[in-house]
Amino acid sequence: MIGRPSEPAVLQIDDKRARYFAIATLAILLGFAVYKSLALYGVFQVPNPDFPGFVQVGKRLLKFKVPSTFKRLPMIGLMQVLLSKVMPGDQPVLTAGWVINAVFSALSVVLLWRVGKRIIGDSAIWVAILAMLNPWVLRSQVNPIAETSMIFFTLLTFVFMFRNSWWVYLFACFASMVRYECAALIPIAFIMDMIKRKGLKQRLLAVLWAALASVPMGLWMLGTRIAWQQPGAKRAYIGDFTGSSHLGIRYVETLWDTTFKYMLQLPAAAKAMFVRTTSAEAVSVTDSMNALFTVVKVITAIAFIAAVVWGLYRRKWNFLALLLFFGIYVGIHAARKATHQRYCVPVIWLAILLCAYGLKGVWRIINIKNWMPKMVV
Repeated sequence: MIGRPSEPAVLQIDDKRARYFAIATLAILLGFAVYKSLALYGVFQVPNPDFPGFVQVGKRLLKFKVPSTFKRLPMIGLMQVLLSKVMPGDQPVLTAGWVINAVFSALSVVLLWRVGKRIIGDSAIWVAILAMLNPWVLRSQVNPIAETSMIFFTLLTFVFMFRNSWWVYLFACFASMVRYECAALIPIAFIMDMIKRKGLKQRLLAVLWAALASVPMGLWMLGTRIAWQQPGAKRAYIGDFTGSSHLGIRYVETLWDTTFKYMLQLPAAAKAMFVRTTSAEAVSVTDSMNALFTVVKVITAIAFIAAVVWGLYRRKWNFLALLLFFGIYVGIHAARKATHQRYCVPVIWLAILLCAYGLKGVWRIINIKNWMPKMVV
């Protein structure tokens, strides 16, 4: 009579299955990511108007000259100008921008899966695909400016943060030189180290690395302050936040539209980003979806609230790090006078992931007695 396999043997089989599943998932995501990057490479021959500003900063710094303006952070321009040295064609800097976006966009799919796996498990594959198929994310991929690089470096920072690696401060530093909002990643990484690391030596190291990671932003802000003191200098971004008029909840509505409304309209919404559609077609799509939009708004609100409550209750530090960055980013843009879908792109993946975590928490409460068969779940 053949006996039942021992518990270690069962665990070994489960580990192999999990490993094979992870390898298969990685292969699928990489295939999807590479195809997406190749399909959209160089779609827009004329870059975003902000593109020359990034390049100009990079060129001046590489010539050891002070930038004429400190509005654009230097990371994008430096990468594009350096890579352009080995790029072919009449527009090597633009080509470099396309290549960087193509590579970062492809890698971001895998990084999002790795980050999401720590939060919602194997379901993260769907979050990665949905987030990277968002029409505004696709549009940002073909514009060689900050958004695609910000997504990449933000995800890379969280990957190393969740692994409790000191490298997190290097990538948080890089991210902070892409977009100003990413400067928040450095104190978030520091807070996580204060929570997770034990012993005085480990915590002192966290203080040291956080301080070093903040040096580039500190120097940039010093340069900004000096530039502002020059006669006739314009204070970039200050006017976006001053005055009595602020977006507030309207930014949240724009974020919902950019994240979930366009997702519900796939593939028509993605097509509209690259192919002109008639006004009649656009109205037809919107009218047919209005009832569904209302239902999904309620679901996403419930999911987000559930995510916050569930994450705080279970003290999921990785989730709380994501939530903290999301709250800071949304708070900054809610304080602006005006916005654009482009300013929602860097946190589209995060909005989807947080809501997915909330839905998972709600489902666990509903299915607390495991009455639903595992196959159905």
